[in-house]
Amino acid sequence: MKRPSLSIPAILRWADLHRERTGGWPKVLSGPVVGGPGGLTWGQIDHALRSGHRSLPGGDSLARLLARERGRRHNYGRPPLTAEAILGWARRFHEQTGQWPRVRSGTLALPAGENWAAVNNALQQGLRGLPGGDSLSRLLRRRFDWRDAKGPGAGRRRNVKVRRQAARLRKAGHTLPEIARRLGVSKQAVYQLLHPEKRRQKRK
Repeated sequence: MKRPSLSIPAILRWADLHRERTGGWPKVLSGPVVGGPGGLTWGQIDHALRSGHRSLPGGDSLARLLARERGRRHNYGRPPLTAEAILGWARRFHEQTGQWPRVRSGTLALPAGENWAAVNNALQQGLRGLPGGDSLSRLLRRRFDWRDAKGPGAGRRRNVKVRRQAARLRKAGHTLPEIARRLGVSKQAVYQLLHPEKRRQKRK
């Protein structure tokens, strides 16, 4: 069965109704469209705006449409994100630490004003031009073969790289909390990286 066509005026009308009912503008994961055709979701609208399906011109998104036509700030005015940009930052993180970034990896290897938790949230919620329904870990698993980092001695090699990075930061005058934040580890882990002999003594 052919799905009904969509139009910009209709989408804006449904968005206004959504805001009246909920107090906020719809997002990709906001679920069914109240007042729209049965079964229509905001995720489907965003997809149609991007791809040009259902009589829409394409090259747009729900977030951009609302920012343009209703003045909704697009994720507090932050620049759009793309999967390729995130993957590029992840490669740089891996080059510096020997590990892949996680939600708690702080700001290491990212441009000013970014952090990995916010990147993950944008992937999940469909913010800043991303489609939503994803996560940082799933994106990295899809695009990189994590098994390459799990061979014999891989953990030891990673620790050596991170220890060298921690030592360089410490030599440059950074405090333990600063090093922990940049490496995405705890302060205790930084101390153990900088003083491996203490860890060996505890094992004896």
